[in-house]
Amino acid sequence: MYDALINVNGEQVPTLDILLMLTIISLLPSLLVMVTSFTRTMIILSFLRTAMGVQQTPPNMVLVGISIFLTLFIMNPVISEINTEAYTPYKNNEITSVKNGNFLSEAQTDFIFSVIGEEFGFKGSVVVIVLLFSVALECISVARKAKDVAGTIIPASMGGLVAFQGFFNIGVATFILPTTGLTLPFVSNGLTSLLSLFIGMGFVLNVRLQAKKSKQ
Repeated sequence: MYDALINVNGEQVPTLDILLMLTIISLLPSLLVMVTSFTRTMIILSFLRTAMGVQQTPPNMVLVGISIFLTLFIMNPVISEINTEAYTPYKNNEITSVKNGNFLSEAQTDFIFSVIGEEFGFKGSVVVIVLLFSVALECISVARKAKDVAGTIIPASMGGLVAFQGFFNIGVATFILPTTGLTLPFVSNGLTSLLSLFIGMGFVLNVRLQAKKSKQ
């Protein structure tokens, strides 16, 4: 595999530059509408034209051109910051991970699953998900075998807590859900979270032990 491509002038262009350029060109219309101020600017100019009592003067194409120009002017600080703090350091191999690049606000707690995915890949992420799912299922299994109502509620609640927190934390890390502040059970760094989970699991183990004694 080649590390660089050769352009028309005979100069070597990094593969990342070519890939980034093609990605931007293909997604440019969607990015222009969704992540910039183009839509808001276009709406404001349309309202302004209506308020002035002119329906088609200036025409829509003129408003689109003005909106694009104003969008470039408004988004210029953001584009400069992305280039300075993200693209240029990555291009110069100054950033090797999302954690070292300070792209994660709370890498040790809220976004620990992102670090796991980067360090251990897809297999490591699947292992964490399977383990959390197994813990939740085991808690539900203990709840079904409990001998009283209290013994049923405690393991079921702990199983639901592990599944609920795990789902929301992974959803936040994968940008499916907005940031909630919930930790990843048994993984995230946090004394209160870990202590409460281990105390709850101690109650679950006690319920399981009582269920075994009742059967004997």
